[in-house]
Amino acid sequence: MTFKYIDFRLRSTFTTRRRNGSAQNPKIPKEIEMMQENAITAIPELAAIFNGADNIHVVSVDCRKSLREFLSAVLSYMPGWMRFLYRVRWVFVRLLGARQDGVPASLFVAPDGVPFAKGEQSSIFTVIEAREDSFWIGKATDTMITGYLGVIAEPLESGANRFHIVTGAKFLHWTGSIYFAIIKPFHNLVVACMAREGAAVLAGTPEDAVFVQDSKA
Repeated sequence: MTFKYIDFRLRSTFTTRRRNGSAQNPKIPKEIEMMQENAITAIPELAAIFNGADNIHVVSVDCRKSLREFLSAVLSYMPGWMRFLYRVRWVFVRLLGARQDGVPASLFVAPDGVPFAKGEQSSIFTVIEAREDSFWIGKATDTMITGYLGVIAEPLESGANRFHIVTGAKFLHWTGSIYFAIIKPFHNLVVACMAREGAAVLAGTPEDAVFVQDSKA
């Protein structure tokens, strides 16, 4: 399959990896895997965190926005159906012996209000590493699992940015792997919708950010 660049389009990109680095879905074009892997390994802070993850999922999208503008849309994204999933999660994690502190609120995060200092909070995530116009990494932890959200801004010759949304999961307890196996389809959906939302403001509408290839693991 030929790798095709399309401006303002959500790029293919459901790349899920095991800890040994092997791809779980052989249908993903090698060019896309390499592009996403290079974006992660080019930033030591990201590579150090995600190399130790039990699961990595990457979604990439191109748009003419700054990192702060993109993060503003991503971190503000909390539609009603996502809040419903959090309510279901509240019951589910209790069955696994964990807990969830309520349901995240639907709050708008302005671009200049996106936190970049280590230890600052945004939604459910605590900032652990960030660099203006380059990358942002946050994490959320409970007794079962630590979840990481990373966003990389890769400048393009066209003047646009290619944003890579990287999510990682580190299992802290055997229940973490069971939990993630069950919620993985919903996780993939949420990340794809966050990427669409991130590109939607300047791309026009969410429908403008369409999949070139759907290679879900």
